Amino acid sequence: MSASVTTRVSAGFFVSAFLLLTGCGGPRDLTEEQLAELVQDVYVRVADHPLVLPRVAVGSQYAGGQSFSLGTGKAEATAADAARQRLRDASVPAAALELPQLRIRIKNYGWEEDIPQSQVFCSQLRRQWSRALCNNASPELIQALPVNGFSLLAWPLAPEARASVWSADCLPAGQPLPDLPGDGQASILCRLATSSKESPLFHAVVHIDESLAATWVVWPGAGETADAKAQREGQAIIALVQLGMGPAEDFARLHQRMCQLRRPAVTDSSDRPDCP
Repeated sequence: MSASVTTRVSAGFFVSAFLLLTGCGGPRDLTEEQLAELVQDVYVRVADHPLVLPRVAVGSQYAGGQSFSLGTGKAEATAADAARQRLRDASVPAAALELPQLRIRIKNYGWEEDIPQSQVFCSQLRRQWSRALCNNASPELIQALPVNGFSLLAWPLAPEARASVWSADCLPAGQPLPDLPGDGQASILCRLATSSKESPLFHAVVHIDESLAATWVVWPGAGETADAKAQREGQAIIALVQLGMGPAEDFARLHQRMCQLRRPAVTDSSDRPDCP
């Protein structure tokens, strides 16, 4: 392995779980072995916080926004193999990955177009929250959380890491990062320069505790201002991290909290009430 590839792997830059496992053939090429890897729990530490989540929830980008190509070049293949092995190794607590930033994908993992073997796949996920997401048994999880996922990161953020988290024109060089409220209240940092006046998008950030924060993108809609949406989704992120992804899961409390944090105008189906 070349020095450059070694540096990139040890820095914690990994390709998405789906790309690692499926190559270029798409999700429908998943084998039983690959499905078993996707349901396997991954142990990570972000800002010295131990977290447990299924590999399917690991997002497509880590710190730096860099992902490995699965091209035919020797260097790319070597990097992809090394990244995949690191994720395999992290299936035990003693080999937890130390990461400055972690992208988390929250979605209904078991849609047939993603995973044809969804019924078996969903039942094999280890934690109740991930199984509930997978088979849509508890849609309030989706209704409360950001639809595009979120990133966990150490806070205060190192100046050199800014560009990997927000675009350069969000907070220009030299402009200090804001002091976040310590009570779990979210803050909107800036508007994405690529968004339009008619459809504005904003970077939001919330303190989970004194050293861990989450950042994601919000926009107004469905009866909510961007700020109101950020406050609600920030609370939902905190609940998921503390009650779902910690060393021990408390799904009953997580379910109750997500029911309280669903977006406005959400109603349950008559044949499957999910919230009180």
